[in-house]
Amino acid sequence: MAREAGTPADKDIRSSILDTAVELFYQNGYSATGVQQVVEAAGCTKGAFYHYWSSKEQLLLEIHDTFHRYAIARGREILEKNLPPGEALHAIVVELFRQLERYRKHMTVVFHQARYTPYAKYPESKALRDEYESIVKSIIEAGVKSGEFRSDIPRTNVMAYGVMSFSSWATNWYDPDGPMTAEEIGDLFGRVIVDGLRAK
Repeated sequence: MAREAGTPADKDIRSSILDTAVELFYQNGYSATGVQQVVEAAGCTKGAFYHYWSSKEQLLLEIHDTFHRYAIARGREILEKNLPPGEALHAIVVELFRQLERYRKHMTVVFHQARYTPYAKYPESKALRDEYESIVKSIIEAGVKSGEFRSDIPRTNVMAYGVMSFSSWATNWYDPDGPMTAEEIGDLFGRVIVDGLRAK
């Protein structure tokens, strides 16, 4: 388990290492970046690093958990509003792109390394992934059940994966300085997805 920060000084050191690691992993690649490079760039020691994380892999999982916790919090808020399924799914997609805007580098690092990451070793991280999937899946299922969404969706979890993959794939092309904001892109994708799911 990663150690929690205690004093403000602990939090500063921990945050500095985490932020530095995200930047270096994003620029140079996770595999090509060693712990020594991270601590040198953060201006601390390996001892400080291993005070908070047992390995570089565990740090990667914390980067993963950071944006998943954000997404889950936003997803729970949407569920609590009891919106019609179409509105709820649109809101979920918009939030996915807001998440991308906030955590683009975190997401890029994690998704590029995902196939090599042994999530089975980290049940808490897997639980976060599963919870977010269940939020998206529950909205789609509610839409099918109410008749708002088309009925020919044999596996709602597959559709949920598709919805979530829009923002993960967008890490490859989203430009924060581009002509559309993340929220505008989310709105566009949200409208297209919901329109495609609506019962005819």
